[in-house]
Amino acid sequence: MATPVTTVFTLTGPQDRLRQIAGERAYRTCAPGQMAWETDTTLVMTLENGIGTSFLRHGDGLSDDYPDVSIRGMEYFDSCDDPGFAKWQGGQLGKRPRVTR
Repeated sequence: MATPVTTVFTLTGPQDRLRQIAGERAYRTCAPGQMAWETDTTLVMTLENGIGTSFLRHGDGLSDDYPDVSIRGMEYFDSCDDPGFAKWQGGQLGKRPRVTR
């Protein structure tokens, strides 16, 4: 039985750059309906049924493609239990602190 997993990437940067990324990533990363503007400079992309390995690889791919944008990734297993967290800045993966509730 598959474990439901929700992966959320939050991209922060100039609005024009984020609009470009949203256009390039529509249907490639996630459906346009799963992209939301938190603020003018923050784009949130939500992926359903991801897994930890693809979460990191996907974050690495985003940071490689867009090193000028700050990217935070969070993954939720069963929609809330034991979220994992990673942050990319300047195309580099930062420390992965464990998130607790």
